Amino acid sequence: MSCVIHRLGRVPYRQAWDWQQRLIKERFRDASLKNVCLMLEHPRVYTLGRGASMDNVRFDTTAPNSDFELIKVDRGGEVTYHGPGQLVVYPILNLTQGPFKKDLHWYLRQVEEVVIQTLGHFDIQGERVEGLTGVDISFSTNG
Repeated sequence: MSCVIHRLGRVPYRQAWDWQQRLIKERFRDASLKNVCLMLEHPRVYTLGRGASMDNVRFDTTAPNSDFELIKVDRGGEVTYHGPGQLVVYPILNLTQGPFKKDLHWYLRQVEEVVIQTLGHFDIQGERVEGLTGVDISFSTNG
């Protein structure tokens, strides 16, 4: 099974979201299309998923000269920050083919494992936190 990788540089969040939605629609129309992975970074942006509460945005979103966007999006989760220098990977995969399972939680655990193993190659210890999605990294301030 192959995957087409697109290295896109810095892309505004809304533009990347639109690309993802278009790719998903194309996949539904033609299941034979290859899997795609968008690799990019965003200008400073905070996204709010369907479950997001403005109580969790702990800064003044109306401050003059703010250099970030605040965008509500149709995804799960809370508030997420993306910004320059942060690699963001958006996989567009057909989970009914190949080694995949059509199961969101299984998929999330697989992504977490890839992140943990990749961090390990750089001698960084990542770990799961029970009950949460994602990978936690503890930073030491002792040199």
